[in-house]
Amino acid sequence: MNQPNILLVSLDSLRPDHLSIYGHSRTTSPNLQQLLTQDQTTLFKNAYATTTWTLPSHASVFTGREPAEHGIFDKGTKIDPSQTLPQILSREGYQTAAFINNGWLTQAGITDGFDSRFDIFEMEMPSNRITKQLNRLKIVLSLKDNGAQTTINQFINWRDSTDSWFSFLHFNEPHYLYNPPRSYQNTYLSGSAVPSILKQRRVFTKQGDFYADNTSVSESEMNTFTDLYDGEIRYIDDQLGRLFEYLKETGGWENTLLIVFADHGELFGERGLVGHHFCLDNALLHVPLIIKWPTASGSHPSVNESVVSLKHIFGTVLEAIGCDHPRSNALQQYDQESERDTCVFADYRTPTSLLNQYQEQVSEFDFSEYDVSLQAVQTQDYKLIADGDDELLYEITGANQEEKIPKEGNEEIYIRLQEKLDNRSQNLSLMDQEEQKDLNPNVRDNLEKMGYL
Repeated sequence: MNQPNILLVSLDSLRPDHLSIYGHSRTTSPNLQQLLTQDQTTLFKNAYATTTWTLPSHASVFTGREPAEHGIFDKGTKIDPSQTLPQILSREGYQTAAFINNGWLTQAGITDGFDSRFDIFEMEMPSNRITKQLNRLKIVLSLKDNGAQTTINQFINWRDSTDSWFSFLHFNEPHYLYNPPRSYQNTYLSGSAVPSILKQRRVFTKQGDFYADNTSVSESEMNTFTDLYDGEIRYIDDQLGRLFEYLKETGGWENTLLIVFADHGELFGERGLVGHHFCLDNALLHVPLIIKWPTASGSHPSVNESVVSLKHIFGTVLEAIGCDHPRSNALQQYDQESERDTCVFADYRTPTSLLNQYQEQVSEFDFSEYDVSLQAVQTQDYKLIADGDDELLYEITGANQEEKIPKEGNEEIYIRLQEKLDNRSQNLSLMDQEEQKDLNPNVRDNLEKMGYL
Protein backbone atom coordinates (compact mmCIF):
# COMPACT_ATOMS: atom_id res chain seq x y z
CA MET A 1 0.00 0.00 0.00
CA ASN A 2 1.20 3.53 -0.74
CA GLN A 3 1.69 5.82 2.20
CA PRO A 4 -1.64 7.41 3.11
CA ASN A 5 -2.50 11.00 2.45
CA ILE A 6 -3.10 12.97 5.64
CA LEU A 7 -5.92 15.46 6.23
CA LEU A 8 -6.30 17.25 9.55
CA VAL A 9 -9.52 19.24 9.98
CA SER A 10 -9.70 21.60 12.94
CA LEU A 11 -13.04 23.13 13.99
CA ASP A 12 -12.35 26.08 16.26
CA SER A 13 -14.18 26.22 19.63
CA LEU A 14 -16.44 23.20 18.99
CA ARG A 15 -17.89 21.50 22.06
CA PRO A 16 -18.72 17.80 21.62
CA ASP A 17 -21.95 18.12 23.62
CA HIS A 18 -23.27 20.37 20.83
CA LEU A 19 -22.81 17.62 18.24
CA SER A 20 -25.59 15.11 17.62
CA ILE A 21 -22.92 12.39 17.27
CA TYR A 22 -22.08 13.01 20.95
CA GLY A 23 -25.70 12.98 22.06
CA HIS A 24 -26.91 16.55 21.44
CA SER A 25 -30.71 16.63 21.00
CA ARG A 26 -30.39 18.83 17.91
CA THR A 27 -29.32 17.22 14.63
CA THR A 28 -26.30 19.47 14.21
CA SER A 29 -23.92 16.98 12.57
CA PRO A 30 -25.63 14.66 10.03
CA ASN A 31 -22.58 14.51 7.76
CA LEU A 32 -20.30 13.52 10.61
CA GLN A 33 -22.98 11.00 11.59
CA GLN A 34 -22.83 9.58 8.07
CA LEU A 35 -19.06 9.37 8.36
CA LEU A 36 -19.42 7.24 11.47
CA THR A 37 -21.62 4.70 9.68
CA GLN A 38 -18.70 3.78 7.46
CA ASP A 39 -16.12 1.14 8.26
CA GLN A 40 -12.71 2.30 9.42
CA THR A 41 -14.05 5.30 11.36
CA THR A 42 -13.56 5.78 15.12
CA LEU A 43 -15.33 8.21 17.44
CA PHE A 44 -13.20 9.04 20.50
CA LYS A 45 -15.60 9.82 23.34
CA ASN A 46 -13.03 11.02 25.88
CA ALA A 47 -10.60 13.21 23.96
CA TYR A 48 -9.13 16.28 25.67
CA ALA A 49 -7.26 19.37 24.54
CA THR A 50 -3.99 20.28 26.22
CA THR A 51 -5.20 23.83 26.87
CA THR A 52 -8.11 26.17 26.20
CA TRP A 53 -7.31 28.31 23.17
CA THR A 54 -6.16 28.16 19.58
CA LEU A 55 -2.43 28.92 19.49
CA PRO A 56 -1.07 26.66 22.26
CA SER A 57 -3.56 23.89 21.46
CA HIS A 58 -2.44 23.62 17.83
CA ALA A 59 1.17 23.86 18.98
CA SER A 60 0.49 20.62 20.89
CA VAL A 61 -1.07 18.98 17.82
CA PHE A 62 1.95 19.83 15.66
CA THR A 63 4.66 18.96 18.23
CA GLY A 64 3.17 16.15 20.33
CA ARG A 65 3.93 18.16 23.46
CA GLU A 66 1.84 19.83 26.15
CA PRO A 67 2.12 23.62 26.63
CA ALA A 68 4.38 23.13 29.65
CA GLU A 69 6.88 21.60 27.19
CA HIS A 70 6.47 23.62 23.99
CA GLY A 71 6.15 26.83 26.03
CA ILE A 72 3.71 28.66 23.73
CA PHE A 73 1.25 30.57 25.92
CA ASP A 74 1.09 33.90 24.08
CA LYS A 75 2.50 35.75 21.08
CA GLY A 76 6.14 36.76 21.09
CA THR A 77 7.95 33.41 21.16
CA LYS A 78 8.66 30.89 18.43
CA ILE A 79 9.57 27.21 18.30
CA ASP A 80 11.80 25.50 15.75
CA PRO A 81 9.58 24.56 12.76
CA SER A 82 11.89 21.62 11.95
CA GLN A 83 10.43 19.80 14.97
CA THR A 84 6.82 20.22 13.83
CA LEU A 85 4.65 17.71 12.02
CA PRO A 86 4.62 19.47 8.60
CA GLN A 87 8.41 19.59 8.39
CA ILE A 88 8.74 15.96 9.46
CA LEU A 89 6.29 14.92 6.75
CA SER A 90 8.09 17.09 4.18
CA ARG A 91 11.25 15.15 4.97
CA GLU A 92 9.24 11.96 4.38
CA GLY A 93 8.37 13.11 0.85
CA TYR A 94 4.94 14.65 1.43
CA GLN A 95 3.76 17.88 -0.16
CA THR A 96 2.25 19.92 2.65
CA ALA A 97 -0.22 22.81 2.85
CA ALA A 98 -2.15 24.66 5.56
CA PHE A 99 -5.38 26.60 5.06
CA ILE A 100 -6.10 28.79 8.06
CA ASN A 101 -8.80 31.23 9.19
CA ASN A 102 -7.35 32.45 12.48
CA GLY A 103 -4.37 34.79 12.62
CA TRP A 104 -3.03 33.11 15.75
CA LEU A 105 -2.01 30.16 13.60
CA THR A 106 0.55 32.32 11.78
CA GLN A 107 2.40 32.71 15.10
CA ALA A 108 5.00 30.79 17.10
CA GLY A 109 6.39 28.90 14.11
CA ILE A 110 3.75 26.18 14.28
CA THR A 111 2.70 26.51 10.61
CA ASP A 112 5.98 27.84 9.22
CA GLY A 113 7.01 24.29 8.30
CA PHE A 114 4.31 23.83 5.64
CA ASP A 115 5.46 24.01 2.01
CA SER A 116 2.45 26.24 1.31
CA ARG A 117 0.24 28.22 3.67
CA PHE A 118 -2.98 29.84 2.58
CA ASP A 119 -4.05 32.55 5.02
CA ILE A 120 -7.75 32.59 4.13
CA PHE A 121 -8.45 35.50 6.46
CA GLU A 122 -6.06 37.65 4.39
CA MET A 123 -7.63 36.58 1.09
CA GLU A 124 -11.02 37.76 2.32
CA MET A 125 -9.70 40.94 3.91
CA PRO A 126 -10.86 44.18 2.23
CA SER A 127 -8.09 46.44 1.00
CA ASN A 128 -9.51 49.82 1.98
CA ARG A 129 -11.58 51.39 4.72
CA ILE A 130 -14.86 51.61 2.79
CA THR A 131 -14.82 47.98 1.64
CA LYS A 132 -13.76 46.95 5.15
CA GLN A 133 -16.88 48.59 6.59
CA LEU A 134 -19.03 46.99 3.88
CA ASN A 135 -17.48 43.63 4.70
CA ARG A 136 -18.32 44.03 8.38
CA LEU A 137 -21.88 44.95 7.43
CA LYS A 138 -22.08 41.76 5.36
CA ILE A 139 -20.93 39.79 8.39
CA VAL A 140 -23.52 41.41 10.68
CA LEU A 141 -26.21 40.75 8.07
CA SER A 142 -24.91 37.18 7.64
CA LEU A 143 -24.38 37.55 3.91
CA LYS A 144 -21.07 35.62 4.00
CA ASP A 145 -19.57 32.80 6.00
CA ASN A 146 -16.41 32.86 8.10
CA GLY A 147 -14.14 31.50 5.39
CA ALA A 148 -15.29 27.88 5.15
CA GLN A 149 -16.27 27.84 1.47
CA THR A 150 -13.08 29.60 0.40
CA THR A 151 -11.01 27.21 2.50
CA ILE A 152 -12.44 24.14 0.79
CA ASN A 153 -12.20 25.72 -2.66
CA GLN A 154 -8.55 26.60 -2.11
CA PHE A 155 -7.83 23.09 -0.82
CA ILE A 156 -9.47 21.55 -3.90
CA ASN A 157 -7.40 23.74 -6.23
CA TRP A 158 -4.21 22.77 -4.40
CA ARG A 159 -4.97 19.08 -4.04
CA ASP A 160 -5.97 18.57 -7.68
CA SER A 161 -2.33 19.06 -8.68
CA THR A 162 -0.75 17.21 -5.77
CA ASP A 163 0.21 13.63 -4.97
CA SER A 164 1.27 12.20 -1.59
CA TRP A 165 -0.03 15.11 0.45
CA PHE A 166 -0.51 16.32 4.00
CA SER A 167 -3.02 19.11 4.49
CA PHE A 168 -4.31 21.02 7.50
CA LEU A 169 -7.69 22.77 7.18
CA HIS A 170 -8.59 25.15 9.97
CA PHE A 171 -12.18 26.40 10.09
CA ASN A 172 -13.19 29.31 12.31
CA GLU A 173 -16.77 28.05 12.59
CA PRO A 174 -18.17 27.94 15.26
CA HIS A 175 -15.77 30.41 16.95
CA TYR A 176 -17.46 33.59 18.14
CA LEU A 177 -19.05 35.64 16.76
CA TYR A 178 -21.68 32.92 16.39
CA ASN A 179 -23.10 34.12 13.10
CA PRO A 180 -23.98 31.44 10.53
CA PRO A 181 -24.99 32.35 6.97
CA ARG A 182 -28.53 33.69 6.78
CA SER A 183 -30.07 30.44 5.50
CA TYR A 184 -28.83 28.71 8.68
CA GLN A 185 -29.70 31.43 11.18
CA ASN A 186 -33.15 30.14 12.00
CA THR A 187 -32.25 26.47 12.07
CA TYR A 188 -32.56 26.73 15.86
CA LEU A 189 -33.11 30.44 16.58
CA SER A 190 -36.60 31.93 16.57
CA GLY A 191 -36.76 35.48 15.24
CA SER A 192 -34.08 37.85 13.98
CA ALA A 193 -30.43 37.11 14.66
CA VAL A 194 -29.39 40.77 14.53
CA PRO A 195 -29.97 41.59 18.25
CA SER A 196 -27.92 38.56 19.28
CA ILE A 197 -25.09 39.38 16.86
CA LEU A 198 -24.94 42.99 18.08
CA LYS A 199 -24.91 41.78 21.68
CA GLN A 200 -22.12 39.35 20.86
CA ARG A 201 -20.09 42.17 19.33
CA ARG A 202 -20.56 44.15 22.54
CA VAL A 203 -19.44 41.22 24.69
CA PHE A 204 -16.66 39.63 22.66
CA THR A 205 -14.96 42.68 21.16
CA LYS A 206 -15.02 44.39 24.58
CA GLN A 207 -14.50 41.47 26.93
CA GLY A 208 -12.82 43.79 29.41
CA ASP A 209 -16.23 45.38 30.00
CA PHE A 210 -17.80 41.97 30.56
CA TYR A 211 -15.22 40.89 33.13
CA ALA A 212 -15.35 44.29 34.82
CA ASP A 213 -19.13 43.78 35.19
CA ASN A 214 -19.90 46.74 32.95
CA THR A 215 -22.02 44.54 30.73
CA SER A 216 -23.78 41.23 31.22
CA VAL A 217 -25.55 38.50 29.27
CA SER A 218 -29.04 37.46 30.35
CA GLU A 219 -30.20 33.85 30.21
CA SER A 220 -32.39 34.56 27.19
CA GLU A 221 -29.51 36.30 25.41
CA MET A 222 -27.18 33.37 26.17
CA ASN A 223 -29.79 31.05 24.68
CA THR A 224 -29.64 33.01 21.43
CA PHE A 225 -25.84 32.66 21.52
CA THR A 226 -26.09 28.87 21.72
CA ASP A 227 -28.87 28.76 19.10
CA LEU A 228 -26.61 30.54 16.62
CA TYR A 229 -23.60 28.51 17.74
CA ASP A 230 -25.53 25.37 16.86
CA GLY A 231 -26.51 26.96 13.55
CA GLU A 232 -22.82 27.50 12.78
CA ILE A 233 -22.14 23.85 13.58
CA ARG A 234 -24.92 22.76 11.24
CA TYR A 235 -23.43 24.95 8.52
CA ILE A 236 -19.84 23.72 8.90
CA ASP A 237 -21.12 20.13 8.98
CA ASP A 238 -22.64 20.69 5.53
CA GLN A 239 -19.34 22.11 4.32
CA LEU A 240 -17.56 19.03 5.64
CA GLY A 241 -20.05 16.93 3.71
CA ARG A 242 -19.00 18.80 0.55
CA LEU A 243 -15.33 18.14 1.38
CA PHE A 244 -15.94 14.42 1.97
CA GLU A 245 -17.87 14.05 -1.29
CA TYR A 246 -15.08 15.72 -3.23
CA LEU A 247 -12.53 13.25 -1.83
CA LYS A 248 -14.76 10.30 -2.67
CA GLU A 249 -15.47 11.49 -6.20
CA THR A 250 -11.80 12.11 -6.98
CA GLY A 251 -10.39 8.87 -5.55
CA GLY A 252 -8.83 10.53 -2.53
CA TRP A 253 -10.95 8.89 0.14
CA GLU A 254 -9.84 5.32 0.78
CA ASN A 255 -6.14 6.03 1.19
CA THR A 256 -6.54 9.15 3.33
CA LEU A 257 -6.09 9.36 7.08
CA LEU A 258 -8.75 11.93 8.03
CA ILE A 259 -8.66 13.41 11.54
CA VAL A 260 -11.47 15.79 12.54
CA PHE A 261 -11.06 17.56 15.89
CA ALA A 262 -11.68 20.77 17.81
CA ASP A 263 -8.80 22.69 19.35
CA HIS A 264 -10.87 23.48 22.47
CA GLY A 265 -14.45 24.00 23.62
CA GLU A 266 -16.40 27.10 24.64
CA LEU A 267 -17.92 28.63 27.77
CA PHE A 268 -21.53 29.81 27.84
CA GLY A 269 -21.67 31.19 31.36
CA GLU A 270 -20.06 28.27 33.19
CA ARG A 271 -18.11 29.64 36.17
CA GLY A 272 -19.44 33.08 35.16
CA LEU A 273 -17.21 33.05 32.06
CA VAL A 274 -17.67 33.33 28.29
CA GLY A 275 -15.30 32.46 25.49
CA HIS A 276 -12.38 30.17 26.30
CA HIS A 277 -10.02 31.54 28.92
CA PHE A 278 -9.25 31.58 32.68
CA CYS A 279 -10.07 28.00 33.70
CA LEU A 280 -9.50 24.33 32.88
CA ASP A 281 -13.16 23.34 32.94
CA ASN A 282 -14.10 20.35 30.78
CA ALA A 283 -16.44 22.61 28.82
CA LEU A 284 -13.14 23.86 27.38
CA LEU A 285 -10.96 20.73 27.48
CA HIS A 286 -13.34 17.99 26.31
CA VAL A 287 -13.26 17.99 22.51
CA PRO A 288 -14.65 15.96 19.60
CA LEU A 289 -12.23 13.65 17.83
CA ILE A 290 -13.17 11.48 14.84
CA ILE A 291 -10.69 9.49 12.76
CA LYS A 292 -11.31 7.83 9.41
CA TRP A 293 -8.46 5.39 8.95
CA PRO A 294 -7.04 4.41 5.56
CA THR A 295 -8.90 1.37 4.21
CA ALA A 296 -5.85 -0.89 4.22
CA SER A 297 -4.72 0.01 7.76
CA GLY A 298 -6.45 -2.91 9.51
CA SER A 299 -9.49 -2.99 11.78
CA HIS A 300 -10.38 -0.21 14.20
CA PRO A 301 -13.20 0.15 16.74
CA SER A 302 -16.16 2.36 15.84
CA VAL A 303 -16.12 3.90 19.33
CA ASN A 304 -13.15 4.33 21.66
CA GLU A 305 -13.76 5.40 25.26
CA SER A 306 -10.11 5.66 26.29
CA VAL A 307 -8.94 8.97 27.75
CA VAL A 308 -6.72 10.51 25.06
CA SER A 309 -5.08 13.85 24.32
CA LEU A 310 -4.95 15.97 21.17
CA LYS A 311 -1.17 15.81 21.45
CA HIS A 312 -1.49 12.15 20.39
CA ILE A 313 -2.48 13.29 16.88
CA PHE A 314 1.23 13.95 16.24
CA GLY A 315 2.22 10.34 16.93
CA THR A 316 -0.89 8.97 15.23
CA VAL A 317 0.09 10.54 11.92
CA LEU A 318 3.70 9.39 12.19
CA GLU A 319 2.70 5.83 13.01
CA ALA A 320 0.26 5.78 10.09
CA ILE A 321 3.09 6.55 7.64
CA GLY A 322 5.59 4.24 9.36
CA CYS A 323 7.85 7.02 10.60
CA ASP A 324 9.82 6.26 13.77
CA HIS A 325 9.95 9.15 16.22
CA PRO A 326 10.82 9.31 19.94
CA ARG A 327 7.53 11.14 20.67
CA SER A 328 5.25 8.92 18.60
CA ASN A 329 2.69 8.06 21.29
CA ALA A 330 -0.20 7.22 18.95
CA LEU A 331 -3.95 6.79 19.20
CA GLN A 332 -3.60 3.41 17.49
CA GLN A 333 -2.17 2.19 20.82
CA TYR A 334 -5.31 3.03 22.80
CA ASP A 335 -8.06 0.44 22.86
CA GLN A 336 -11.16 -0.29 24.90
CA GLU A 337 -9.07 -2.16 27.46
CA SER A 338 -7.03 0.90 28.41
CA GLU A 339 -6.89 1.36 32.17
CA ARG A 340 -9.29 3.85 33.77
CA ASP A 341 -6.22 5.37 35.44
CA THR A 342 -4.76 6.44 32.08
CA CYS A 343 -4.32 10.20 32.32
CA VAL A 344 -3.95 13.33 30.21
CA PHE A 345 -2.55 16.73 31.16
CA ALA A 346 -3.49 20.34 30.44
CA ASP A 347 -1.89 23.72 31.08
CA TYR A 348 -3.14 27.30 30.99
CA ARG A 349 -1.46 30.65 31.60
CA THR A 350 -3.38 33.85 30.99
CA PRO A 351 -1.84 35.59 27.96
CA THR A 352 -0.32 38.90 28.96
CA SER A 353 -1.58 40.36 25.68
CA LEU A 354 -5.16 39.50 26.70
CA LEU A 355 -4.90 41.21 30.10
CA ASN A 356 -3.27 44.25 28.47
CA GLN A 357 -6.22 44.45 26.07
CA TYR A 358 -8.70 44.32 28.95
CA GLN A 359 -6.78 47.00 30.85
CA GLU A 360 -6.86 49.29 27.81
CA GLN A 361 -10.64 48.81 27.60
CA VAL A 362 -11.31 49.42 31.31
CA SER A 363 -8.30 51.21 32.78
CA GLU A 364 -9.75 51.66 36.27
CA PHE A 365 -10.51 47.94 36.87
CA ASP A 366 -8.10 45.50 38.52
CA PHE A 367 -7.98 42.35 36.36
CA SER A 368 -5.35 40.59 38.47
CA GLU A 369 -7.82 37.85 39.53
CA TYR A 370 -7.81 36.68 35.91
CA ASP A 371 -4.02 36.37 35.81
CA VAL A 372 -3.78 32.65 36.51
CA SER A 373 -1.36 29.79 35.90
CA LEU A 374 -3.04 26.38 35.98
CA GLN A 375 -2.17 22.77 35.33
CA ALA A 376 -4.43 19.74 35.43
CA VAL A 377 -4.28 15.97 35.28
CA GLN A 378 -7.36 13.95 34.39
CA THR A 379 -8.32 10.30 34.30
CA GLN A 380 -11.63 8.82 33.20
CA ASP A 381 -13.12 9.41 36.66
CA TYR A 382 -11.23 12.25 38.36
CA LYS A 383 -9.37 15.51 37.73
CA LEU A 384 -6.93 17.53 39.82
CA ILE A 385 -6.34 21.22 39.01
CA ALA A 386 -3.35 22.99 40.55
CA ASP A 387 -3.23 26.77 40.80
CA GLY A 388 0.06 27.41 42.54
CA ASP A 389 -0.29 25.89 46.00
CA ASP A 390 -4.08 25.65 45.68
CA GLU A 391 -5.27 22.26 44.44
CA LEU A 392 -8.87 21.35 43.59
CA LEU A 393 -10.13 17.79 43.17
CA TYR A 394 -13.06 16.92 40.88
CA GLU A 395 -15.08 13.84 40.11
CA ILE A 396 -16.09 13.42 36.46
CA THR A 397 -19.85 12.84 36.60
CA GLY A 398 -20.69 12.98 32.88
CA ALA A 399 -19.80 14.52 29.55
CA ASN A 400 -18.54 18.06 30.34
CA GLN A 401 -19.78 17.57 33.89
CA GLU A 402 -17.49 17.62 36.91
CA GLU A 403 -18.21 18.01 40.60
CA LYS A 404 -15.78 19.42 43.12
CA ILE A 405 -15.07 16.93 45.91
CA PRO A 406 -13.05 17.35 49.14
CA LYS A 407 -9.54 15.97 49.38
CA GLU A 408 -10.45 14.74 52.85
CA GLY A 409 -11.93 11.28 52.46
CA ASN A 410 -10.47 11.00 48.96
CA GLU A 411 -6.82 10.98 49.94
CA GLU A 412 -5.88 7.99 47.81
CA ILE A 413 -7.29 9.58 44.66
CA TYR A 414 -5.76 12.96 45.46
CA ILE A 415 -2.29 11.55 46.17
CA ARG A 416 -2.31 9.42 43.02
CA LEU A 417 -3.17 12.43 40.82
CA GLN A 418 -0.72 14.67 42.64
CA GLU A 419 2.04 12.13 41.99
CA LYS A 420 1.19 12.15 38.29
CA LEU A 421 1.55 15.94 38.17
CA ASP A 422 4.81 15.80 40.12
CA ASN A 423 6.24 13.09 37.87
CA ARG A 424 5.39 15.12 34.79
CA SER A 425 7.06 18.23 36.22
CA GLN A 426 10.24 16.27 36.91
CA ASN A 427 10.38 14.81 33.40
CA LEU A 428 9.44 17.77 31.21
CA SER A 429 11.49 18.12 28.03
CA LEU A 430 11.37 21.81 27.13
CA MET A 431 11.59 22.96 23.51
CA ASP A 432 14.03 25.66 22.48
CA GLN A 433 12.43 29.02 21.71
CA GLU A 434 13.36 32.29 20.08
CA GLU A 435 11.78 35.72 19.99
CA GLN A 436 9.22 36.40 17.27
CA LYS A 437 8.52 39.74 15.63
CA ASP A 438 5.27 41.54 16.37
CA LEU A 439 2.07 40.76 14.46
CA ASN A 440 1.82 41.94 10.87
CA PRO A 441 -1.06 44.36 10.10
CA ASN A 442 -3.33 41.76 8.47
CA VAL A 443 -2.95 39.31 11.35
CA ARG A 444 -3.56 42.10 13.83
CA ASP A 445 -6.72 43.14 11.96
CA ASN A 446 -7.97 39.55 11.93
CA LEU A 447 -7.42 39.15 15.68
CA GLU A 448 -9.04 42.52 16.40
CA LYS A 449 -12.11 41.41 14.43
CA MET A 450 -12.36 38.34 16.68
CA GLY A 451 -11.94 40.42 19.86
CA TYR A 452 -8.42 39.33 20.81
CA LEU A 453 -6.66 42.69 20.43
